[in-house]
Amino acid sequence: MESSDPWAAYARAQKNADHYDVSDHTWAADEAAAEVIDLIARGIQSSEARENNLLTNRAAKFRRRRSIVNLNLIYISQPQSNIEDVISARSELIRVSRKCNPLTLRLLIAIADGASYREAGTELGIPEATAKTRVRRARLQLAA
Repeated sequence: MESSDPWAAYARAQKNADHYDVSDHTWAADEAAAEVIDLIARGIQSSEARENNLLTNRAAKFRRRRSIVNLNLIYISQPQSNIEDVISARSELIRVSRKCNPLTLRLLIAIADGASYREAGTELGIPEATAKTRVRRARLQLAA
């Protein structure tokens, strides 16, 4: 049965923000509540099913937006490289991969990505001192 109090719909939207279907509940609840306020202002009666749909749809919208941002994060966070830099980096990687064994190559890539010797060694199952030694030897071999 519908309540005659138009603000009951707003209260239901706030209560429904804790529903398990909603992951971005804060933003979704704010937008759903704003939509309910707009309905109240226009004099439109709202139902609990309508508020649940508003909340679920808003949460889905924010999940879609977040996934789009995550998929394109590389373009957002880094400036565009010119093609010459990409070709040069790729040819250097091929040169290094031909001179190093696969474990050493993975170690060099981990260090280049910003991992510490300890982190890279743990990831590859070797001690930190061994990681340091392998990187030093690889650098000397690549410089020759």
